[in-house]
Amino acid sequence: MYKFSFFGKKKSDMSNSFKNESLKNIENDNQSLNMCEYKVPVKEMIQGFYHARSSISNVLVRIEFLYKNLFFNFENIGKIFESLIEKTNNARSQVSVIFEDIEKNNEEKLKRVSAVIVGVQGSLETINSFLGATNMISLNAKLEAARAKEYGKGFSVVADEIKRLSDQAKSVMSMISVKEIEQVSKDLISKNIKELQLDIDNFFSNLIGELISLGDLFKHFISQQNEFSTLIGELENVEASVSYLARNCDSLSSSEIFMYSNDEFLKELEFSISEQMSWMSIVRAIVENQKRMPIQTDPMKHGFGLFYKGLIPRASKVRAVWEDIYSCYLNIHKLVVEIVKVFAQDSSDDIDLRRAKDFLVQAEGLSDEIVSKLESVKKIVVECENQGISIFE
Repeated sequence: MYKFSFFGKKKSDMSNSFKNESLKNIENDNQSLNMCEYKVPVKEMIQGFYHARSSISNVLVRIEFLYKNLFFNFENIGKIFESLIEKTNNARSQVSVIFEDIEKNNEEKLKRVSAVIVGVQGSLETINSFLGATNMISLNAKLEAARAKEYGKGFSVVADEIKRLSDQAKSVMSMISVKEIEQVSKDLISKNIKELQLDIDNFFSNLIGELISLGDLFKHFISQQNEFSTLIGELENVEASVSYLARNCDSLSSSEIFMYSNDEFLKELEFSISEQMSWMSIVRAIVENQKRMPIQTDPMKHGFGLFYKGLIPRASKVRAVWEDIYSCYLNIHKLVVEIVKVFAQDSSDDIDLRRAKDFLVQAEGLSDEIVSKLESVKKIVVECENQGISIFE
């Protein structure tokens, strides 16, 4: 019985051991299956984090650039509009004073005109007297002509013509009055001046109203600055979170399970080349147009810099080129930072522009070198793929 129980016990132990081993194998198989099931989506997620980091960083750069350009010159906008309104009111007052002086000067000028007209009136009265005398002469001439009978007929006709002209002249002279001339002149000048003054005053009034409205609009615009700052802060937090996740992805992408394939690596190389060329076109535009533009100056937040630490090839011939690219990449960003500094100033002199152009020439040389080296890495990857070799193993 003892033996039986002994062998029975051993048999039971062996059976349990076999069962445990089988369960472990099943669990391992399940883990492998689960790992295979999640491998592809996790790899896609890792790749997505790299590209999301680049997109968010670029958006943040553009928004910060926009923020600086929008609000940099509007810090003292309230004081500026107050000053403009005050100056406009002062100008309005000065114009009123000028018009008062014009009216006074015109009164003096009208007095001079009146004096001249009085003199003219005196002459007119003399003419009137002369015309009256002419009438008397004409009348006497007619009487004498009547006495002369046949011999005085021609003289009578002349006397009648003189009287007719004299009466006509007197009729015209009666229409001329010094007071009327003086009043009409005064009314005309006064009316024109007051109309002009009213038009100018209305102009100033409308201008002040527009300035006040515009000032209120800008004040409302500036009040949004805090909200804009909050938005930038939130984006910076998002960028920091994505950057943290991307750093964790570096270790995952270098692990055996989530290691990049040669084909996936080629796609990232194509992306890096495209990003490098687009980035350099912005640098070139900054120098050629001599103006500030939004551009990413952190080498680790775009293009090649995104993948430098996470996708380090293990193949020696690729790794050496990989490090050379990184060195060029850091140097080109140092040059671009100097270019940005030149055009960050309000005004750049000829010396600054020459420096910027020199930096651009150096940057273009480094960029061509980076693209060339990335293309050479692509060729090596294709060769390895044809040989069935992974550059990450």
